[in-house]
Amino acid sequence: MVEELKVRGSSITSKFAYVRETFGPAAESKLNERFAGSAHFPALDALWYPFSHYLEVNRAIADTCFDGDVKRLREVGQFSAEHALTHLYKVYAKEATFVDFLLKISNLHKRFYSVGSMEPRIDEAEGQAEIVLSGNREYPVEDLYIAQGFYVGAAKRLGHQNVLSKISRTADGAIIAVRWADG
Repeated sequence: MVEELKVRGSSITSKFAYVRETFGPAAESKLNERFAGSAHFPALDALWYPFSHYLEVNRAIADTCFDGDVKRLREVGQFSAEHALTHLYKVYAKEATFVDFLLKISNLHKRFYSVGSMEPRIDEAEGQAEIVLSGNREYPVEDLYIAQGFYVGAAKRLGHQNVLSKISRTADGAIIAVRWADG
C-alpha cells in the first residue's frame, strides 16, 4: 500500500498568514469562511493534514487573490521564505550562503512532507542549483510554484540579486532549477 501524502499544518497556516499580511484581515476572513466547514480547519502547525487539503487552500488563494492565476503562487513561496528565514528557521540562514542553506534545508523536507525527498544538486562555480523532488505520487503545479518562489526568495534573502528559476517535471518528480548571477 502506498502511503498517503500529508503536509505539516504549518505549511497551511503560513498560507493564511500570507493572505492576512498581504491582502488584509478581510481577505483572510473570506478564506476562513471558505474552509469553515472543513474537518481540517483551523489547521494546527504541528499536526499532519492531507495533501489534498493543502492543495485546496493553495487553489483558493489563487482563485480569490490572483484571479485564478496559479503562477502567482510564487509570491506565496517568496513570502514563506522571508517569513521562515527571519523567524522559525532563521538558524538555517544565520551566517549562511544560499548553498549552505540548500544543504541544510534538505534535511527539513521530511518535517513538512510525509512522503518524498528533496536533493540539492549544486554547481556553485556556475551559480546554479537544481532542487530535485522525488518520491511523491503527484507534483501539482500549485505546489511547485510555491516551492519555486520559496527557493528564489531564499536566494534573494541570502544575498543574491539576479535570481532566475524554472520548473521541469521528471518521470518520478520535479526539478526546480535556480540560477543566480550577481554583479
